[in-house]
Amino acid sequence: MAADQDIRQAAERGDAQALELLWAEYGRRLFAFLEGFLASRADAEEVLQEVFVKLARQRDKLAGTRDLRAYVFVAARNEAVSFIRRNARRRTPLDPRDTWLEPVAAEPGPQVPAERIGWALRDLPAEQREVIVLKCWQDMTFREIAELLKVPPNTVASRYRYAVDKLRQCLKKEDEP
Repeated sequence: MAADQDIRQAAERGDAQALELLWAEYGRRLFAFLEGFLASRADAEEVLQEVFVKLARQRDKLAGTRDLRAYVFVAARNEAVSFIRRNARRRTPLDPRDTWLEPVAAEPGPQVPAERIGWALRDLPAEQREVIVLKCWQDMTFREIAELLKVPPNTVASRYRYAVDKLRQCLKKEDEP
């Protein structure tokens, strides 16, 4: 990608613009990933800020990174996992008004409210939710997700399949009287 090359070159020069370019290219996608992974907009904002602070401190590493997208997603994932561990004891129950999943334009036919999907996603195990978010919201292939998570592609595919099955069951239960 041309943007990745620009980021690498700016980082190589020690130019602070590298971070601006990185933010422009990956900020929204990282936020969407973190929001889905953490199932919280506020937590995603906090983690994303910490990710970019760390990337700013290690800007020189950006220049030598072969796959910049994978590098920043791994950095975000690692920071999210650390955040979860640090806050495991302090976590408060999720507020149902904290709708982190934004609805898209409605298509004809029966609709499932975004809030219900958001709650169903929150109930998935983290590794399954992570695969769903990367596949559906980040449009990554199973191979790309496998490289990012450092697991076999078949593991990614099975996590995706199990997650989709659980989502269907959860949403189906809610539809039953």
